[in-house]
Order: sequence, then structure tokens, then C-alpha cells
Amino acid sequence: MRRSSKTAEAGVKEGPDPGNAQTRRPAGFRKTSIPSGRIRTGGCREMLFLRISWILLIPAILCGQEFALEDIRLYGQVRTPASVILRELRLKPGMPLDPSLLNTERDWLVRLDFLRRIDFLTRAVSDPDRRTLMIVVSEKPRFTFYPSAGWDALFGISAGVMLASDNLSGRRETLRIRARFGGIREGRLLWSNPWMAGSLRLFTELDLGYTGFRYLYDDFEPDFFQEVYRFRWTLGRRFGRRVRIGFRGGWDRVVADDPDALVSRGGRDTMAELGLTGEWDTRDWPFYPGRGVYAKAAVARTRLPDGRILRETDADLRGYLTLRADHILAFQTVVHIADGPVPVCRRVHFNDGALRGYRTGSFWGENSLTASLEYRLPLHYERNPSANLHAGTLAVFFADAGAAWLQSDRSGWKRLHGAAGFGIHAVWQRWVLRAEYGVNRGGRGFLTAGTDVRF
Repeated sequence: MRRSSKTAEAGVKEGPDPGNAQTRRPAGFRKTSIPSGRIRTGGCREMLFLRISWILLIPAILCGQEFALEDIRLYGQVRTPASVILRELRLKPGMPLDPSLLNTERDWLVRLDFLRRIDFLTRAVSDPDRRTLMIVVSEKPRFTFYPSAGWDALFGISAGVMLASDNLSGRRETLRIRARFGGIREGRLLWSNPWMAGSLRLFTELDLGYTGFRYLYDDFEPDFFQEVYRFRWTLGRRFGRRVRIGFRGGWDRVVADDPDALVSRGGRDTMAELGLTGEWDTRDWPFYPGRGVYAKAAVARTRLPDGRILRETDADLRGYLTLRADHILAFQTVVHIADGPVPVCRRVHFNDGALRGYRTGSFWGENSLTASLEYRLPLHYERNPSANLHAGTLAVFFADAGAAWLQSDRSGWKRLHGAAGFGIHAVWQRWVLRAEYGVNRGGRGFLTAGTDVRF
């Protein structure tokens, strides 16, 4: 049966009343009223009744008729308060149910990536020119595990696991706990709350980390064991849906068994940092995007143990373009500029994650520039974020270029190293298994594999 209303054209289904509070109410029916905006939520038994009602979906009666929004009802959420979902929407009672607006709002909820599934349905009310919008959601599990593995020519085999949550307590807090074992030992906890203080739209992030490894790079002799303890806290404000600006502060504590590797020439260094960060994000999906732009810039000022100041500037620009047949063209450019004395622990050492085709530590510096281009061709790939479906295999053709240089070398950025090749990416939700082969600028072939993707 052909749907003829404009809301149907937007992919918003129209169905019968799932239960009128005045005339018919299934046993156990629960309805919670939200004072502002006439927005309601339905309970689990009402949700079951609604699912049965979907079988009887009918099209709108009037062809091309525009409807106004009567109210909004939410169904299916368990631990997520209605206000957490509703604050992200620009829909208000009385607004026209414009197809493009409905699609935009639904896509935005999908983009936030804290719900498993989202459906928009409309229902007739007593006023023939108005409709109730029913938003039916299902929540993700509280926690998900992701394994990881990799191999590095300098540090050998590594394995790890990540525990992830995209809606920790029902208010969209994200949590990532990572552990890695092997030549490099690493532990990291990332927690964020994307919306605090109501209309102030504040956000906060916490970053705690530990890294321990034997320093095998060629820029310092002899080798020594280094441990870095990291703390960062960011507090800022959201501007609209795409922009965030915040202040960041924290410290690093560096421990080494060779005093010459430390600024203080003692057993440990403590460095305090204060900075400003900004982010602009128009990607359609935060993981393995198909279109959009992501840009992030940060400036930081670090006080070293001897009182000197290190200033650092970082920029990360990524772009994604979907071509015909769902082919994806993706690029990334990353720049790091230092001004001042750079401790050994903060020197730049490229590895295969930053520049493919070169042994970790092949070249190093205090400043760096990298650029990557990938052309991703789906072989058997299903991508439907609204249904929480993101799986398949893609063929990938890539080209990388990068340079690292000292502050005293003004033309160091011109001495680029490069590589090109092809590979396969197997994607399953947030987990990627990649295998790639290529040739670097010196003509040496290489094979790289891992369970991550850089951008």
C-alpha cells in the first residue's frame, strides 16, 4: 500500500492510536506526563501493545496534506530519562511535521550513538490537521567488550581489550576502559558527560592513563624503561550541535631508570599543562563515517620541572565523501608544532598507525606532519546506523605521507616519507580487522595488520 502523506515520504510511519487514555487502556498501561511541551513516555506494557499495533499501519488519508505536531510520546527507554532524549530534538508542539525536519531529527538521534534503534511513527488525534509523533527506541547494553591485537617491528606483539559504554547511567555518559599488554603496557580510562547544567550546555571529559615500555628508539642511548602517568580534565560548552570549545588542564608524571632521560635529572618529572581545545564535527557517524568533516585544534602550555615553558599546537582535520555505489573517499591531516624545550618523553616517533610502511622509530622529531588518503570500496557491507547495523568487508586503497623534524630545522617538513598500497577492512560494529600491503618511498614492500583504524 502506497503511503501518500508527507510524513510517510519522510520515512515516518503512520499508525493507529496505541491506546487512548480516555476510552481504552490495556491492563498495566502506564503513561508519564512531562509538564512542558506535552511530551509523554509509555511503559513496557504499552510498548508491547504498540508493537502489536504496527501490524495495522495505514497511510494518511489526505494526499500531500501537512500536519502540525500535537505532542510527542516516547516508548521503549528503560534507564534513560525522557528529558535526555527530548533535549536533543528541535521539534516543538505546533510545528509543521516537515519531512526534511523529521529526517534531520531522527538522523541526529542516530548520530549520537547511545540508542540501539530509533523509529518515528505518527498517529491521528481528534484534530484532523494534527498528529502525535511517537518515538520508539531500544537501548544498547550498558557495557560492550572489544578485543584488540597488533604487531610492531620494534615492540613486538600486543593484545588488549576495551570495555565501552555509550550510556553509562542513562544520561549519555560515555566510558572507555582500555588495557594493552606486550612490548608496551598501557591502561587508559576515558569518561565524558556531553551535556550538563541544562541550558548552559556544558560538557566535561576525564582522561586517566598509564604507559610503560622500554625506550628502544634510536634517538637516545642507552635504552631505559619509561613510565608515564597521565591526567587530563576538560570543561567546556557546546554551541549548537556541531561545535564544542573547552579548557583543558592536567599533569604528566614521568618515571625513568635513567636520570639523563628526565628534565630534572632525578628519578621523576612532573609537568603541569593548561590549554584550550575546540572541535567541529559534521560526520554522519562517529565510527567509520561515510560523509562529513571533523576538525579539532588545541593549544597547550606546559611548565617543565626546571621552570621552562613548552608550548604546543595540534590540529586534526578529517573529511569523508560518499561517491557512487557507496564508495567512500576519506582523508586525514594531522599537524603537531612545538615551541620550547621538548622532553624525551614527548618526542615524536612515527609508527605504523601514523605512517604505514616504516618501522617504528625510523625517524623522529619535535614537530610532525602526516597526511593520509583512503578509497574504500564495499565488497559486502551493510551500514544502517538506525538499526545498529554496521558490518561487512571493504577493499581499501591508501596513500600516506609524513615528516618529523626538529624545531631548528626550518625546512624539515619538506622531507616527506610516503607509502601506498591496498588492503581489506573487516568491520563489525566498532571493531575493525585490517590487513594491508604496500610499498614505501624507498621501494620496500611491507605488510601491516591490526584491529584498529586511524580515521
